[in-house]
Amino acid sequence: MEMTGNRYFIRLIICLLIATHIGSLTYGQVLVDSDLPIIKITTSGSIPSQLKTTGTMSIANYKSDRNNIEGPYNEYDGKIGIELRGSSSLALFPKKGYAIETRDADGENLNVPLFGMPEENDWVLHGPYSDKSLIRNALAYSIAGDIMSYAPRIQFCELVINGEYLGVYLFTEKIKRDKGRVAVSKLSPDEIEGDDLTGGYILKFDKYDGEEVASFKSKYPADLRGFGSTQFQYHYPKPSNIVPAQENYIKTYINNLEDAIISADYMNPQTGYRKYLDTKSFIDLIFVNEISKNVDGYRLSTYMYKDKDSESTKLHMGPVWDYNLAFANADYCTQGNTTGLVFLDFNNICGGDNWIVHFWWQRLWNDPSFKTELGNQWVDLRESVLSTDNLVAKIDSFENLLQESQRRNFSKWQILGNYIWPNYRVYNSYETEVNAVRTFVIDRMAWLDTQFVGLASNNENLLPSKDLLIYPNPTEDFLTIRFDEQENLPIEIKVFNNTGKLVSSIQNKTLSPEINLETKSFETGMHYLMATTKQGKFYIKKFVKN
Repeated sequence: MEMTGNRYFIRLIICLLIATHIGSLTYGQVLVDSDLPIIKITTSGSIPSQLKTTGTMSIANYKSDRNNIEGPYNEYDGKIGIELRGSSSLALFPKKGYAIETRDADGENLNVPLFGMPEENDWVLHGPYSDKSLIRNALAYSIAGDIMSYAPRIQFCELVINGEYLGVYLFTEKIKRDKGRVAVSKLSPDEIEGDDLTGGYILKFDKYDGEEVASFKSKYPADLRGFGSTQFQYHYPKPSNIVPAQENYIKTYINNLEDAIISADYMNPQTGYRKYLDTKSFIDLIFVNEISKNVDGYRLSTYMYKDKDSESTKLHMGPVWDYNLAFANADYCTQGNTTGLVFLDFNNICGGDNWIVHFWWQRLWNDPSFKTELGNQWVDLRESVLSTDNLVAKIDSFENLLQESQRRNFSKWQILGNYIWPNYRVYNSYETEVNAVRTFVIDRMAWLDTQFVGLASNNENLLPSKDLLIYPNPTEDFLTIRFDEQENLPIEIKVFNNTGKLVSSIQNKTLSPEINLETKSFETGMHYLMATTKQGKFYIKKFVKN
């Protein structure tokens, strides 16, 4: 999470004071039992940041019965190391996040399978605070899990530390190299030549804080117009473990990739960027970031990985991480309206930020073949896991799951109806907070359809725009809509404004080939018309209201 530019500095300090004040007004909340798993952690002292203290963790997770704070503990009951985690959230919010390491009796790392997740020893407890829907990270990770090779797995729970009830948390996996997580090859310090040297590596774009931070700088400006810079941070191997030969390899690899993507011949399928990039994973990341309109997308908490050449010679994007400010929860830069593509717009709006969107995405978007691939992928997924019905069902499911626990959470943290940085809108109830996410997703998907569907080459349902005539264009008070192909007359016509909002819906039950639409009440600007036939085929066309 990142505020942008010095103009926000004073406001950030004020928000910090407000958040601290609100946090100090929390009321006592005693947890006895819950329909969610209960995690109880006990430590001998305060929990630091960047240096884990020892403690115990007990988890009650009875799916067919209620869970009790006193157990029995059937999921885990043993030693851990625990520390605070987070960046802006750690500084701003009284509800903290935690990194946990499961340990054996001797204090060594202990790999265990928790909540059905593959066994490991590193875990994260994320405490949604400014996200008063409580579900934004869970929703983004769930969407990514449907389309990407890996996304962090999730489990909602309620947390008690040292006897204090702390609310609803999201228990999830830490991003790391592992056969059950980012499944790149293990890279040991002695692997410094041949195929061994070529992988695996995990890099990221992120802030310069954390336990270990080291990076190398792109030799090109971050923006094609010549401003900004980008650092590639080492995530795996860690900076303390990576050796010079490995640093030199991955830096050279990225330099070659960037030379290819910036070159005049970058669209060449053999010598251009496709030699280096796994385009499907890049497109998948675009979808998750753009569906959620993630203000941090592409520039912070953005991971990528490179396996050994014997497994893959290409750079893959992912996994996703940190979507608290997505789904209309940021009042700066991209904001919470439903229009605009983050990877195209962010640098124009917030080019003075310390972290801007790297030029890769602009170059990819300038390639017609990449756009076609993206359009094809979008159309395929919209008929399955990215259907609006499926996304709404995810939101409904999370809301139903949290109906009981959210009450205790907001009894502990009495923030409903209060502005918490950087809320785009403030609502007075949990139901309206979740409904804001739901409404945003519905409207956002409709707007993205107007941007992506027409790019597809294999979309058999997209009808030729030449068979749809709309006039006058631009229009003032009325628009005539005429369909020349009698076999594909629509049964429904919808009009969206440039923010993605549905402004008109017409049922064409008589299958008339010509329809008159009153546009007097429409706002000025670009509009998108989508006409759908009984067979599910559709037209898309733009017009301007003066």
